[in-house]
Amino acid sequence: QVQLSSRTLAVLRSLTNRVDVTLYYDRRKADFYPDIVALLNEYSAANPKIFVRTVDYVLDPGEAEKVKEKYRQFFSSQSDKDLVIFDCAGRVKIFPGAALTTYQPKFIGLQAKPDNPQQKEMEFERRPVSFNGELAFTSMLLALANPQPLLAYFLQGHGEPSLTDFKNDVGYQKFAAVLQQ
Repeated sequence: QVQLSSRTLAVLRSLTNRVDVTLYYDRRKADFYPDIVALLNEYSAANPKIFVRTVDYVLDPGEAEKVKEKYRQFFSSQSDKDLVIFDCAGRVKIFPGAALTTYQPKFIGLQAKPDNPQQKEMEFERRPVSFNGELAFTSMLLALANPQPLLAYFLQGHGEPSLTDFKNDVGYQKFAAVLQQ
């Protein structure tokens, strides 16, 4: 069961225009595809102006080609795969599915090299540690709802620490990261 945060719900309540969300995915190979669908279904349930559809580029190449043609200026290459496409009245934001999950390497042991069994190399596997779908999708919707980017100002020159000063651990670098996000 997915529970949306109060901030996400506030963004969803503020949406007045239709938003088409296209999952451009290979459903069979995407690890977190069911989680993405569940999350987007919650978005759609919270705001009926959000319409979600999936285009499986392996099982339905004709429909996949239509999506590529429609959004060709937003695709960085022909090999773009596993994307979440947000479209609101011609304003488009695309988020790569690979960026929705944060991974961490986990040491699983030593393995002999094939060319020299006497030498061992460390073997790691990637473990997912967080799913950032809600943060990413809400950011995309906020950007589409407000075509003019939000601005934040920080005044300097009165003795306060700099936003770029990482020597003092006073929290301004975290503040800068939040503003940038």
